[in-house]
Amino acid sequence: MVTIIDGDGLLVGRLASNVAKRALAGEEIAVINAEKAIISGNRARVLNNYKQKRQRGSREGGPFFPRRPDHILKRTIRGLSLIHISETTRLLSISYAVFCLKKKTKKKKKNKNHRR
Repeated sequence: MVTIIDGDGLLVGRLASNVAKRALAGEEIAVINAEKAIISGNRARVLNNYKQKRQRGSREGGPFFPRRPDHILKRTIRGLSLIHISETTRLLSISYAVFCLKKKTKKKKKNKNHRR
């Protein structure tokens, strides 16, 4: 069964995170009215960021950034989920995050023989 979500008036980031989480759980989702979703922020900054992403790369080599609103939403959802990342990279990033957490929680032992 496919879940249908109406994107009219919803923030793109929140919509994308909700859809990505549900898609990772195995649910099939269809978003309608993606062109009516809202991108929050300063208008000039949003347009400047979009323009920079569109101009990066070349037509032949990429990276390719979409122009259509539904494709922009699809790329945003893909960026929020870990589906497009290979399993090895995902495991490495998770193990690195765990390593960083362990490193921060370790307390330093005082050396009694150390001179000042």
